[in-house]
Amino acid sequence: MIQLLAIRLSEETADAAAPLQETLVELMDLRLQAEQAHWASAGKGSKGIHVFLDQLIDQYHAWHDDLIERLGAIGASSDGRLSTVAAATPLELLPAGELSDRDVVTFFDEKIGREADRVRARLEPVEAVDPVSRDLLAGIARWLDTQGVILSASLAARRRRAG
Repeated sequence: MIQLLAIRLSEETADAAAPLQETLVELMDLRLQAEQAHWASAGKGSKGIHVFLDQLIDQYHAWHDDLIERLGAIGASSDGRLSTVAAATPLELLPAGELSDRDVVTFFDEKIGREADRVRARLEPVEAVDPVSRDLLAGIARWLDTQGVILSASLAARRRRAG
């Protein structure tokens, strides 16, 4: 479990803070990987991919703020240092080098789906101690699910065109 920087958190606060911190780390990693994919994507559909990745990046950044503010509101400190993100993220790395637009869509389709599952798994334990934090996480999971549907539809359309 990620170590929190708060001093003497109550057990109840810690039970809500840990899932928020874990989600923060994962979304920070997704944002960084989306930025890298934006720079590295090439191909016929790369302009559309760039626009989509910009939307992901903007939303992840907004959630960073929401998660950090919620952590502060419950008396916990957030840790968004790069070293913390690198050490704690469960996400696989984006491949290095130039990426086809199809590779980018496939990568984020898989990662966003898994992230939605991780966030959903945190809902029930958090609800018992902090319904407001649970609602924040539920909103994040819903948005991730929506992005997953968009990416899956994009992959299906690309397969139809290719074959």
